[in-house]
Order: sequence, then C-alpha cells, then structure tokens
Amino acid sequence: MPERARVRVAVGTPVVTYALIATNVVVFLIGMAWVGVQDGGAGITAALSGDRIAIHTSFGLRGFEVADGEWWRVITSGFVHFGAIHLAMNMFGLYILGRLLEPQLGPLRFAALYGASLAGGSLGVLLLQGDALTAGASGAIYGLLAGAYVILRNRGIDPWSTGIGGWVVISLIWTFAVPGISIGGHLGGMVMGGLAGWIMVPPGREVRVRAGATAAAGLGLASFAAALWAASAVTGSVLS
Repeated sequence: MPERARVRVAVGTPVVTYALIATNVVVFLIGMAWVGVQDGGAGITAALSGDRIAIHTSFGLRGFEVADGEWWRVITSGFVHFGAIHLAMNMFGLYILGRLLEPQLGPLRFAALYGASLAGGSLGVLLLQGDALTAGASGAIYGLLAGAYVILRNRGIDPWSTGIGGWVVISLIWTFAVPGISIGGHLGGMVMGGLAGWIMVPPGREVRVRAGATAAAGLGLASFAAALWAASAVTGSVLS
C-alpha cells in the first residue's frame, strides 16, 4: 500500500481569515451608509435585498472599465457584495475554509492562496462574462475550496472522507443551476486556487512556507496581469 503522508496538526488563530471577513463586512457597511446618504432608509432596504448601488458601480468588475484603466476593480470587486445574503453566504464559506486551511498553511501561504484565487476569479469573469457587472468574494472562496481539495489529496487524505469532495460537487451544481451566478468567477477561482494549492503542497514533498507563499503570490500576479489583458482583448480597448 502507498505510504500515507503525515499531516501536521497546526493550531493558532486564523488572523488573515478574520481580517478578510472584517474587511468585507466594513466595505458592506460603507456601501449601506453611502446609499443611505443618497436615498435614505428605502435605499438601504433595497440594497440589503441585493439591488445595485453606488459601491457596486464604483468598485465592481466590468471589462470595459478595467480596459479603460480602472485596474483596481480586478481586486476591489472581490470585497463588494450584492445584499446581506450574498455577503453572509460568502463569509460563512470563508470562515469554514479559513479555519481549516490557515492554521495548516500559515498566514503567508493562506493569504497568497486567497489572493491567487481572487485574481483567478476576476480573470474568469473577464474571459467569460466581461460585459457584466460582477462583485463578490465567491471566486476567492471557490479557490479556497479547490485548494483544500488538492492539499488534502497531496497530503494523503481522501477529500471525500472530510466532506470537501461533496462540497466541491454541490458548489459546481450551484454554479451552473442557479441563474445570475458568475460562472467565470467561480471556475476561474477554482482553477487558480487548485493550482496554488498544488504549488504550495505538492504530493510527497515538503515546501518551505516562504517559498510556497512566494510561488503562489507569483501565480496571483500572473492572474492579475492576465485579467488586464483579458479586459483589453474582450472589449477591444487599449489599457491606459
């Protein structure tokens, strides 16, 4: 029988996970305050239900705006959400996966995994749905999910025995079955998250924390650059 890799049980507070959750919540509250100043209580109620508001159009992802030089949308779109339910679902996924992965990877590699997944999700959006206004952390969350699957496999653990395998299947069904879901964002995040997980924890070998974080961060930067190219190519514009 093949030798099973030993798994180091790590402990510690997942500070990056909590910081990401806090950032997403603060951005959401800023958006609510913004629409409240503009439209009052009725605007806040509509925004909580998922209506498009100013923070979406200012920081969400759209190909032609990225192509016109608003490169930051590739990143900021991952911290903007359409309504309270959208935010809550993504933050729940981040909480569960962050508490699983960050203590094992450490904060550097976990942050690099999250960043690569976020950039990969934006790249997928721009390749498949570049003309749509897209926002949310789901691309990054799907990347964490794919990364968890790959890391467990490479450490000799069956992902299906942990529930991660089933979660992957359910998430893919959700992606294609529910209208209005960003297919490109979910798939792009999964691809880059899986690649980053493989880079950081290859099968049968140990990886130094700093080296793994650097490699995954490089993947994230490459995804970011590819997203800028995709925005320009899809829209036919020239980046300024």
